[in-house]
Amino acid sequence: MNPRKSVPLFVALAILPLVLNCHRSEKKKPIALVAKAKADAALLEKIDQFVYDGPLFMKNKTLSEVRQLGVLMDEKVTYEDNPNVDNAKIEFRTFRFEGLEVSGVVDKGSFSAISIIVTDPRWPILHNLNVGTSSAQVPSALGQPPRSMKGPVEEFSGETETVKFTIHQGKINKIEFQYYFD
Repeated sequence: MNPRKSVPLFVALAILPLVLNCHRSEKKKPIALVAKAKADAALLEKIDQFVYDGPLFMKNKTLSEVRQLGVLMDEKVTYEDNPNVDNAKIEFRTFRFEGLEVSGVVDKGSFSAISIIVTDPRWPILHNLNVGTSSAQVPSALGQPPRSMKGPVEEFSGETETVKFTIHQGKINKIEFQYYFD
């Protein structure tokens, strides 16, 4: 056999498995992308659910029940024009307690939180992620791989909700829950 003719044949045979594997990996990519998208969606949902359920002291509280969470230090009421309804106002309220600030919207006696800021361990948080707890517990509780949380602020956003942890010397110093409002 002529060596000049065997070199191209040898090269072609050597490259053929690479080409075939490349084609096979192209088939695997959509499957991997779908799996990653599902995992990402599940993580976003887990964060949103944590923000909804996180402040254990706020479960289904009415306006009067929010006032009775503790010793009320201050209550502020403001009104803003409703951009969706002509000549209508939106009532906003902010309640301050020791180590807690709750802001939200009042509609027909119903209260919906927009922001909850916790700075004291007496206010219990889901998964025991209370103020003063080691920040190392946060990622795994929110469905993420363990990682260093050095701060000063670590933010976790779901599809619509956000929670921010302020970290000081490896401990949770402040937790801010932010709820979507339209």
